Order: sequence, then C-alpha cells, then structure tokens
Amino acid sequence: MTQSKIKIYFLGTSGSTFTGRDFPPCIYVEGFLFDCPAQCPQKLAERGLLGSLHTVLLTHLHMDHSLGIYDLAWHLGTVMSERRLRLYLPADGRETVSQGFKVLGGALSGKLLGFFEIIEVGDGFVDNGIKAVATQHSVPAVGYRLDIGDVSICYTGDTAPSEKVIEAFSGCSVLIHDSTYPPGYEELAVRDGHSTPRQAAEVARLAKAQLLVLVHLPYARLGDRVGEEFLRTAKEIFPKVVVPEPGYVLELGGASWR
Repeated sequence: MTQSKIKIYFLGTSGSTFTGRDFPPCIYVEGFLFDCPAQCPQKLAERGLLGSLHTVLLTHLHMDHSLGIYDLAWHLGTVMSERRLRLYLPADGRETVSQGFKVLGGALSGKLLGFFEIIEVGDGFVDNGIKAVATQHSVPAVGYRLDIGDVSICYTGDTAPSEKVIEAFSGCSVLIHDSTYPPGYEELAVRDGHSTPRQAAEVARLAKAQLLVLVHLPYARLGDRVGEEFLRTAKEIFPKVVVPEPGYVLELGGASWR
C-alpha cells in the first residue's frame, strides 16, 4: 500500500459519549491529534504519546470532540511545561475557545490559552501537509487531510456524506469516517449532520480510498456488538473496512496495512 512506516493510534472510537470501555474519537498519528475529547490527554499519557504531541486538529467544538484541550492546557501548566502546541480549529472558533478558558481557568485563563498557537481554518485551507475541507454538521466543522510522505490520512469528524469531502480526500491511504447512525437511518443521519456505515462506505468508494475506518459509532445507545453490524454493512459496498477497538493501532508499512 505504501513504503512509509506510520502508526495510527485509535485511542477513542465511540460516538458522542463514553462507555465503560471507550470514549469519543481521539486519534494520534506522528505527533498530530485528531480531536481531543475529555478523556484524551490522560490516554495519551498512558500510551507514552503526550510528550511527542505537537499539533491538535479539532474538527468542531462540540464537547465530545474538544473538552480535552482545557485539561491538556491545565496539565501543561501544572507540570510547568514550556511547550506550545499548534491548535487548528474551524474559522471563528478562537473566541469560543478563549471564552471557555475564561470560564474554566479563571485568573489562569491567559496562561492556559498561551499553551496553544491557535490557527483558524476554513474550506480549502492548506498548511504544511494539512488540508481542511468544510463538512456537513450541525455546527461549523471541518475535516482534515494529513499528508505524511506518501501516506495520506483523512479524518471527517462528524459529517453527513459530502461531495466536498469526496473531492478533498480523493485517493487517500486511510479514510476515517463518521458512522454515527445504524443502517437504515440514512435520512435521519443526514438531517443530524452524520452518516451511517453504508454512507461512509459509499464515500470511500467514490473517493477511491485504500482503506476505510469507521469511528463515532453509537456504542452507548446500541451496545458494543453494533460494530459487527456496521462492519458487515460497510463491506457490502467497500471491501477494505476496519472498525477499530479502543486502543487499536493501525500500522502502515511495506506493501500492506494491518
């Protein structure tokens, strides 16, 4: 598939809220972090990945995708770190995050916010191997394409099926796609700014992705076994699909993935 050696850590994979064994998407690759729910900083530390983190890519500011940035900054302050992380977020999100730090950090808000270099992004934004694309969700949201050597990792965040996503993520090595609603709920998924596994697989097929990974599954509502149904449904449309367990590591290297 590729000659690069890349590991993608799926620390959290659940949709919208935590369960006893999982929490919302938190995906680490080569110092980059896609989304940062509340549980994410501790899990990064547990896996020995926190020290190498340099960039956080937030798809949107719903709490299940962003609350961890406040705890992350609090941790950096507590350990007296001198690090400064790049924080990418949707356009006009800076003020929302700043207000969040004022509410949660009080007099320390300025210091806490200072741990981040905030970069607002919109549709078509490109910077150092990162490309943003507007997605279809209930609030302003973007997906990200991250190119590392000859590997392209594409993450939608929460979104309904999107022609823009298909175009921006064309030919990607790995497509990590929202799969919040079960098969048969396609219309409701679109109205809510989400996708089903069937819709995610169709996006992967049209984008000519090499591998599809389904995340943001409704484990809290439907139970852990829902992953089997989602995997089976997606494979009816697109053959190479993974539904990762929390903590799963996808290794890209040589001529295969595993």
